[in-house]
Amino acid sequence: PLKSESVAPPPQLCVKVCSKGKCFKRGGRQILQTLQAEIAANPNLSHVSVKGVGCMSACKQGPNLQLSTSKKVIGGVTATNALPLIAKHSKR
Repeated sequence: PLKSESVAPPPQLCVKVCSKGKCFKRGGRQILQTLQAEIAANPNLSHVSVKGVGCMSACKQGPNLQLSTSKKVIGGVTATNALPLIAKHSKR
């Protein structure tokens, strides 16, 4: 029997967006909503999921997000720069 070649799906990437305290007040909710909408609208991002999480203990740098592929907290995120930051930091 012949084995069919299958293309491995891209690795799953979970983007955690802080949705507490200062991050929430500085735009965390908008970042979460914008990312969810952009990911839903773009089939090339079907491997990416987004979820709101609690405090990341980096409030002064907020709003913050973190990728499941890294322990690094990315600060200073806005609804406009969130997707480019994710693309930049998710490349190996």
